[in-house]
Amino acid sequence: MRSEPETTAARLELLNEYFARELLGQGGMVCASRDECRRSALFTKNAAPRAGVAFAEAQLPHVGQHFDLVEGETALRILIVGMEMGEAEEWISIERRRQQIMASAAKPMMARNPHMQGVTSALRLGLGRPIGADRLGELLDLDEPTHIFDACATSNVRLCSAHGDGRKSHGTRFMSDRCLRHLAHTIEILEPTLIIAQGEVGTAINAVVEHREDAGAHLSRIIVRGVPTLLVRFTHPSAWGKDGWSGLNRAYLRNVVVPVMTAARSAIHQT
Repeated sequence: MRSEPETTAARLELLNEYFARELLGQGGMVCASRDECRRSALFTKNAAPRAGVAFAEAQLPHVGQHFDLVEGETALRILIVGMEMGEAEEWISIERRRQQIMASAAKPMMARNPHMQGVTSALRLGLGRPIGADRLGELLDLDEPTHIFDACATSNVRLCSAHGDGRKSHGTRFMSDRCLRHLAHTIEILEPTLIIAQGEVGTAINAVVEHREDAGAHLSRIIVRGVPTLLVRFTHPSAWGKDGWSGLNRAYLRNVVVPVMTAARSAIHQT
């Protein structure tokens, strides 16, 4: 396996240019939908304040420095998509988001939050490694040992968060609808060969899909803005009960994520 960091750097330049123009400029938020999205998050349709809800602006994607991986002759570019960060920090640049992700990488697997535990397992499987908590299984042998978090990209459908106390998301359908164009542009620039959709993303992404061929309950070949890619759809790793797949012993991880990711990996190499 090798990486093409120069190609990734060129993609990053394009992505930064896009977001500086369309979402987060040097002076702050420039997204044309900001006020409407904020209103939809903070107020009901009757203009009553939604108690305990706050709105955090501009939380951009993470792109690892070794995103462009090549295994044999096969491009392996993995994008993991959730619905939203759900946290209070605002104006998170791509570089700042990478710092956050790499801070999680520095922790032992089981010390990460449930979401990042799931991300770890999905990435290991996508890169041909078994699930596990061992550090060695998270390191790629490139020009130097490289953590798998620095060899993927992560984004969210909603690049602003409506959040409050507890785990419940307060994001709105309006926010998702307005933000999907940013996800589509991200896919166009990054050209992922595998998209791992978490939770409601598996349905929300349909709005920007131009063509879709299902290959099972969790696997589809799709085209977004002319980019053909493989889409896998899972619950969110931190889902309650039987649908969660954080840690290493959950039934959903063993019975759904492992076989689906194995099939996805095989499909990518057959393309």
